[in-house]
Amino acid sequence: MKQKIVVYTALFGNYSGLIEQPKIEGIDYICYTDQDLSSNSWNIIKVSPPVPGDNTRSNRYYKILPHKHLKNYEISVYIDANYLIIRDFRQKLLAKLNNASMLCFDHNQTYLDPRNCAYKEYNELVAIGEHLGNYRDDPRTMKSQIDFFKSENYPQHNGLIFAAVLIRKHHDNDLIELMDMWWSFVQNRSKRDQLSFNYCVWKTNFTKLEYLKGDLRSGNPWFYWFDHKLDFSSEIRQIKSQVAFENKHSKTRVFIRYNLKYILKHLFLIIKIPIWNYKINRSIIAWKKYHFFVKSAFKGKLKKQSIKTLIKNHTT
Repeated sequence: MKQKIVVYTALFGNYSGLIEQPKIEGIDYICYTDQDLSSNSWNIIKVSPPVPGDNTRSNRYYKILPHKHLKNYEISVYIDANYLIIRDFRQKLLAKLNNASMLCFDHNQTYLDPRNCAYKEYNELVAIGEHLGNYRDDPRTMKSQIDFFKSENYPQHNGLIFAAVLIRKHHDNDLIELMDMWWSFVQNRSKRDQLSFNYCVWKTNFTKLEYLKGDLRSGNPWFYWFDHKLDFSSEIRQIKSQVAFENKHSKTRVFIRYNLKYILKHLFLIIKIPIWNYKINRSIIAWKKYHFFVKSAFKGKLKKQSIKTLIKNHTT
């Protein structure tokens, strides 16, 4: 008997459009949303936000608790709404569920900002909030949670999930215990789900987790990340063209056409950001601020003028 597989997402608020996904035999697509959306690939299920007035936690409810709303499926694959599936992942990824009940990606494998620790994640969230003047969660709530972890003697460097894609046999009893605890943290403490996941793994002594290789922002063979936007159509055409090229040509030719251009762009930014900063501020850039500008530029895929605006906005 074939296992029933679903790919699903949850989109609350009108900050992002929905990406049309490829047809893969044996896989259903479900999108939970409070928006009036239509799709050729997704089954749109319109719902009221489970946490009224809080789009983030409403997303997390569906993201974390598939055992409550996907009872007719054995395997669920959650993806953030700004990801495109670029290849059939079933054969290589789902086979790993023979020895695990949850697969996810490791934040420490990200090219841009590798981290393997909830405490480092907290420090990064605070630093970003201080730089941008806009915190992704109440800093007092996050600090309270971190203080609680310390009181529990939760160890440093105990891993950090990159939670944009979650693959689960979601009816596994041990996994349900883990997901219920994770949701309790996100519902009642910090809504930053990456900040509590690995603590919950440690606390429940969950052993059925496997990290997948790869970076979910760059170079992933199965999932492609975009910035959130209302219309993804032009970017998706480019990526589909790139994937088709990769399937037809050698790795060397693919590297020259795509990766070399990406690397040269990074080198250009690394060289130019201190120059732009000096022209704007008439001072040598501090390492901490330089690191922030480079990371923001890569993370947001910013162009020259946007980077200069970022520098101007953070002039001290």
